[in-house]
Amino acid sequence: MNSPFRASMQITKQKVAEMFKEATEEALNRLQTPSILEHINEKDECLIVFDYLMLDHVLHQHGVHSEEFRALEDKYSIFNEVSLRGHIQALVDKLFEVNEHPKFKDPAPQ
Repeated sequence: MNSPFRASMQITKQKVAEMFKEATEEALNRLQTPSILEHINEKDECLIVFDYLMLDHVLHQHGVHSEEFRALEDKYSIFNEVSLRGHIQALVDKLFEVNEHPKFKDPAPQ
């Protein structure tokens, strides 16, 4: 997903990668807490909430707004960054696992 915004902050690729890794780890931890899970009603909402939690972390810990962070991710092609491949795959695997939470199971046919 390409950002329609242009990055205006001077943040290095390494720093953006560090922020991405830190924020996604924190978002994943928060996503799995009962107080968050109880407010999610459908599988598809997990990814939306995860994204919000990640961007919330970046804003509050680093002072970077969501549009700016998305532009920086795009500028540096963070999702293609070799050093983050293992981290991104682990995130994907964990998000699939969260989506398999018993709360989201389809009811048994009657």
